[in-house]
Amino acid sequence: MDAVNVVCVRWGEKYSLDYVYALRSMVKRHLSLPHTFTCYTEPKWIDNCREPRVKFEWLPGHYEGWWSKIELFKPGLITGPTLYIDLDMLIVQSIDWIVDYLDADLAAIENWGSRKHEGPLYEDEISSAFMIWNGRGATDEIFERFTPADIRRLSPHGDQTFITEVMRGRVTLIQQERICSFKRHCREAGGPPERASVVAFHGTPRPHEVDDAWVKQAWR
Repeated sequence: MDAVNVVCVRWGEKYSLDYVYALRSMVKRHLSLPHTFTCYTEPKWIDNCREPRVKFEWLPGHYEGWWSKIELFKPGLITGPTLYIDLDMLIVQSIDWIVDYLDADLAAIENWGSRKHEGPLYEDEISSAFMIWNGRGATDEIFERFTPADIRRLSPHGDQTFITEVMRGRVTLIQQERICSFKRHCREAGGPPERASVVAFHGTPRPHEVDDAWVKQAWR
């Protein structure tokens, strides 16, 4: 098996470098498949990223915020099977199950609550917080079709709406119970569901703002 490219994006000042280092540690603990770990970031941050545990690479930088994730699909930037993880994700147990999705053109979970929206852009919308793709070119179209006009057209929605639009009908859905929402599934229950390996902290609070022991144990 080729080593899996595990990648994240740090753009702007929303998340500190501590989030990159915590994610690297969680991946190391919970992914036994051969893998590399790379953080794609702005050129201006590179000089501040002297950390041997993490490889930092420049992102071309055409788009800002969550739209910067679109650049991960630029042809030739990343080759081979790839796992993308948002910085506000908490890994709580093994994610070796990703091996079942490494041959997919694109694999992701359906976005929580997408069925509450009306219209073709939102029905069955994916979440781009945890994505897997085989790196054989099927996702090149995401980058190639994207233009600044799409930012204006889809605002206030983000990259996952555009990715859904381009890849509709070609997405392999990850089992929903593998990845859960802190706000929807964990906060009131006092912890993640039994089969959940990954917890998404979309919006607020962020992991470092939660005092629950299980969060502190995982986010380190």
